[in-house]
This record gives sequence, C-alpha cells and structure tokens, in this order.
Amino acid sequence: MLHIDGSSTSSAGGAGILLQGPRDVEVEAARLDFSTTNNEAEYEAVIIGLRMPLEAGGKQLDVYTDSQLVAMQIDGSYETQERSMTQYLKNIKDLIVKFDKCVGQQISKEENPRAELYLSLELWWQK
Repeated sequence: MLHIDGSSTSSAGGAGILLQGPRDVEVEAARLDFSTTNNEAEYEAVIIGLRMPLEAGGKQLDVYTDSQLVAMQIDGSYETQERSMTQYLKNIKDLIVKFDKCVGQQISKEENPRAELYLSLELWWQK
C-alpha cells in the first residue's frame, strides 16, 4: 500500500511517500530543488513511490492519493492533455507495467494524513 502527496511552494516542491508492506513501513520525504506546480510535485511523489516497492521486489500495489487526476491516470482512465505533463505520465506508465497489478485510488486529505504530515515536515525543513 502506497500513500503519496506532493506540494509546491514558489521556489521548490516536496513529495511525501508512505509505503506499507507486509512486514514493515517505509517513509520518505523528498525535497524537490526546482520550481514545480502542485501536479508536478504529485507526479514526482508517484514516481518515487512506485520505484520503492519495485526495488524491494514488489509485484502488486495499491496507490492512494488525494489527487483525482493522478489516481485516474494511474488506472489509465484519464490521459494528460498538458504537454508539460506528458513525460511525467510516460515515466509513471513505464513503472506501472512492471507490476502484476497496480491500482490508483483517490482518497480525501483526511484519509491521507501520514503522507501529508511527512510532506509538511519536508516543506518546513526547506525554509
């Protein structure tokens, strides 16, 4: 199970990732040292989050995000129409095909508190 959240400020962004496996929980907060939009920060969080279980040999993954756009793109039910986001979506799709099963689900911010917390800590650290 993967919970992700991304956010941006005027000068940088952050990605909060919470990966819960059968035996343990792994948390990562990544600082993005470049100006991003909120959607770009969400995509960065997804890419980092998808790589983590693949490196550990994971084959199935449920991805939870508060971004409807990201959830629908993970499931393949929505394509990007923004030219700048095309490469992000391609990178995500390239990672998803390595799983036997990968499902995206939109949840509310209230249901995604730990990823949000780690993201908040990362953005605080950037100040």
